[in-house]
Amino acid sequence: MPQSKPYLEIAHLTDTHIFADPQGGLFGLESERALREVIALVQRRQPNLVMVTGDLIHDERAEAYARLSEILADLGVPVYCLAGNHDDLDLMRVSCAGGELRCDTSIDVGDWQILSVNSVVPGQVGGHLDANELELLRRRLQTNRHRPTLVCLHHQPVAIGSQWLDRIGIDNGDELFSILDVHPQVKAVFWGHVHQEYHAQRNGMQLLATPSTCVQFKPVSKDFTLDMIPPGFRWLHLHKDGHLETGVERLREIPGKINSAAKGY
Repeated sequence: MPQSKPYLEIAHLTDTHIFADPQGGLFGLESERALREVIALVQRRQPNLVMVTGDLIHDERAEAYARLSEILADLGVPVYCLAGNHDDLDLMRVSCAGGELRCDTSIDVGDWQILSVNSVVPGQVGGHLDANELELLRRRLQTNRHRPTLVCLHHQPVAIGSQWLDRIGIDNGDELFSILDVHPQVKAVFWGHVHQEYHAQRNGMQLLATPSTCVQFKPVSKDFTLDMIPPGFRWLHLHKDGHLETGVERLREIPGKINSAAKGY
C-alpha cells in the first residue's frame, strides 16, 4: 500500500493498446511489454490510485481486457478506466463488472474528486460530448462547488498544434469549457488519445495530455509521424488546499524496436 505522504498521488496511464496476443503491438513495439515496464516505474512511486483514459485495448476482444486487467492488478491499488475510440464499450463494462478494472465516473479521493466524461462516438475516431454527458458533469460540479476537482476524458478538448490529431479531437470543446470555466474548483483537465505530453493553462486550470504507455506521436506535426522517444505516464500530487503538482516520467529507452517509417494505423 502507498506510504504516508503530505499529498495524494494519482498515476495517469493512457493508450495502452493491449492485444489478446501477448506479443501483439503497434509498429513493432509489443504493447504488453511496454506497459509492464511503465507499471514498474509507477510502482516505485506508490500512488493512491491509477486512472487509465482509454484505448485500453486494440483488437476489441474480451481476452484483451482480461489480459489488461491481469497486468494492472500488479499495481495493488484501485485502477479506474474510461473508454477510448479503440475500445468496445460493452466488453469494457463486462470487464469492469468482474475484473480489476473499475468504470466509476465519479471518484472520491481524499478531499478531491475525479470526474470522467465519455467522449467516444461509436464507429468514429474523433470524439464528441453529448448533452447528457455535459449535463451530468454540470450537476456534479454544482453539487460540489468547494471540492477541488479533476476532470478526465479520452479525446483532447483543445487544439494541441498537430493538424492531423486536431482533426480527431472532440468537436465541441467549447461546450465543455463553458461549464468548466464557471467552476473554479476544477484544477485540471487531463486526457489521452494524442500519445504525447502537453501542458497548458486556461483560467487557472491545467490542461494536460499524457504520453502513451506504448508508441508516441511527434508533437506539432502536420501528418501522422511517430516520435522515437520512450513510453511514460503522468503523476499528479493532490494537496489538501487544492494545490496541484504534476509531471511526466518515462522509461529510459524504448523497450524494443519501432518501425519509424509507419504512415498511420
